[in-house]
Amino acid sequence: MGSEIRTRNGILYANTNNLGDDIQALAALQFADGEPFFVNRECLAQYKTEQSKIKLVMNGWFMHRSFMWPPSEVIDPLFVSFHITSTAQKSLLSKKSLQYLERYQPIGARDMHTRDLLTSAGIDSYFSGCLTLTLGYKYGKRSVERNNILVIDVPNRMKIALQKHSSDIQRYGDLVFTTQVMKECGSLLDKYKALQCEQRGSPRKFLSFDPYRTLVNFNCLLNTCCAQRVEERLAHAERRLLEIKQAKLVVTSRLHVALPAIALGTPLIFVIKDPHDPRFSGYEDLLLPYSVPSASQNVVDLISTHLASQGQQINISKLQSIQQRLISTVSNFFNRSPEKK
Repeated sequence: MGSEIRTRNGILYANTNNLGDDIQALAALQFADGEPFFVNRECLAQYKTEQSKIKLVMNGWFMHRSFMWPPSEVIDPLFVSFHITSTAQKSLLSKKSLQYLERYQPIGARDMHTRDLLTSAGIDSYFSGCLTLTLGYKYGKRSVERNNILVIDVPNRMKIALQKHSSDIQRYGDLVFTTQVMKECGSLLDKYKALQCEQRGSPRKFLSFDPYRTLVNFNCLLNTCCAQRVEERLAHAERRLLEIKQAKLVVTSRLHVALPAIALGTPLIFVIKDPHDPRFSGYEDLLLPYSVPSASQNVVDLISTHLASQGQQINISKLQSIQQRLISTVSNFFNRSPEKK
């Protein structure tokens, strides 16, 4: 008799220098009981574990190495909060990919742009919203508030405006500037090792005769790869969530700072660099975005208004609907009651 095949709860991660990927992992980790099996988003085709199936929520940004798509058959996927980036669109909407996606529809899209791409290709899809909007499930609403205004990766014009009016802003709180980009990412050799995919216990060759794959790998290596261990990354992400939760106000252009702020009940000023960025479609009445010129010109008044409103201007009923559906869907997928334990 063969060995019994067991099921493991998987959590998606990515070896990038963007802490937003780890905040996405924390969102899924809220609902997965037991010891999680971490699955590299950029190696999905290479998982060959024959003794187990991996239940995996396919939330987030897909992907740098689209030649690693579709995923291995050992992965049992749940598609919610799924975003197709423009550089991977050709591969993720190929005939082979569409046949794969058809097996797991309806596909929960993170944004309206992805939903429309999939619907136009004949895939049953709906706007699920982002799983990071559920972060209050584990991390709760803020109770301890510090006297700081957390500023994360705003455009330079906005940063200059904040610094220029810092004396006027001081009466509302202390400006604290930080970034969502991880700096301590290891040596080039460490990052090279982090990019390797495991194939039946052996490292996948980094270089190949395929110029496209080689170019993508080198781009990841030089521009986006981070060799921090998953545990270090998640600890860093949890510290960031605590900073957001305890802030008096968050000012950012980062989606995965803004949506956690909404989930944790922290007042938010979201500054949008590109009003046509497809990642933000569907969130207009939650993010309430400001253009860089508008936000820069009226920065003191904006801070005063948003602190007074405590985030109550957003579409609360839409937010709650997204949260409830995501919590129920992901909890059920991981064979867990949606009631908190």
